[in-house]
Amino acid sequence: MVKFRPCFKAFALCLAAIFCSVLSAQDQRPSVAVLEPIANTKVSQINKMTAYGALQQYIINTRRYKVVDRSRIDQIMKEHAFAKNGLVDTSKVKEIGKLLAADIVCVSELRKEDGAFIAVCSLIDVETGEVSASAYELIEADTPAEVRSAINRAVMTMLGLEDSKPSPATPPAPAKPTGESALQDPRQSRIAVIIPEVHLTRPIPDPAGETAIIRKLLEAGFTRVVDKTQVEKIRNSDITKSALAGDVKAIKGIATQLGVDYIMVGEAFSEAVGFQPGGMFSCRARLEAKIIRTDNARIIAANGVHAGGVDLTENTSAKVALNNAGEMMGDYMVKQLLSVGSATASGVNLTVTGVLSYAKVSEFEKALRTLKGVDNVRINEYSSTIATIDITTSLSVQSLADQIRNLKKPIVEVTEASGSAMKVKLR
Repeated sequence: MVKFRPCFKAFALCLAAIFCSVLSAQDQRPSVAVLEPIANTKVSQINKMTAYGALQQYIINTRRYKVVDRSRIDQIMKEHAFAKNGLVDTSKVKEIGKLLAADIVCVSELRKEDGAFIAVCSLIDVETGEVSASAYELIEADTPAEVRSAINRAVMTMLGLEDSKPSPATPPAPAKPTGESALQDPRQSRIAVIIPEVHLTRPIPDPAGETAIIRKLLEAGFTRVVDKTQVEKIRNSDITKSALAGDVKAIKGIATQLGVDYIMVGEAFSEAVGFQPGGMFSCRARLEAKIIRTDNARIIAANGVHAGGVDLTENTSAKVALNNAGEMMGDYMVKQLLSVGSATASGVNLTVTGVLSYAKVSEFEKALRTLKGVDNVRINEYSSTIATIDITTSLSVQSLADQIRNLKKPIVEVTEASGSAMKVKLR
């Protein structure tokens, strides 16, 4: 049977080509190429890359567009000697879009001068070379979390999603109950999936198990999953190993760097079994992972799964086995994350400074009641320029802080957020 292996391979390739052509014909969404942001010298590299990842991730999660693979963009930029910075010439943008077979090119700029920090995003139609949509946001503080928040607000405005309903491709969130026992939909949580993989002793550059888990989360409606490009730098680092071992400092470090409510961290490996009847190669994989809530380093769930995979070659069968293990783990973790909503709502104690009058405190209280995931708000104490407010919510402190930062009125600066306490300043 081994001598017929080339025929099997040719048949498999033909099936794959037919399948891909059918999918391509069905997917009529416009194609978008997201270019690396322009930035002046005062903008740090981490803020620049945070903006890039946030912009690309938000557009992907709308499910309205096909987003050109980042590695393909890098390849075109390198092959045709386009400068990564300063890409403002319309003719160049049109040329890049055509080379990438994109309908739209998304460009952005970060500029920091004289105490002001601004993010600008624009969509350029490749056919006409005209800017079809644009938006800007002021960045409140020079931190990755603030940059990410500003980019999200800007791209939301740019895409006209401020008052729009979710895309039909996105599973609708369940109706929110009322009263003090009402709970935040856990699918609003921001999650990072970090699962380094090896096949025997060889690291796998694009983890299949991790990808399968992310896909399962997205299918279940968890649209705030951190883009894999943001995870690449730490996937095989010591900080990830420390977080897997339960190091609280490492967990907090990842949470700060990626701005997440939960991290799903683990490890996976595959090993060869050998050729099977019919000339196919078989591998087995094991994947272990745990979900950790970042504000208190509490483990929400942990599991380990085994799976097999068969394909024409050892490398591809290893990928299949890891993908299968990732799907099993993804299904399990989705159930565990959704079950977080069955827990009772927790309390957050908020200390407010910069209070000029009780009217200001009352205005802030009313604004807090409008936040998604906040069930009850009560002013506990008011004295001179300081007030304390008790909030009943199932949100993590970090998620609550993100929403408070995004309030249009009053303008609030979050100065500290940890455990079940938060400090803010009215501006």
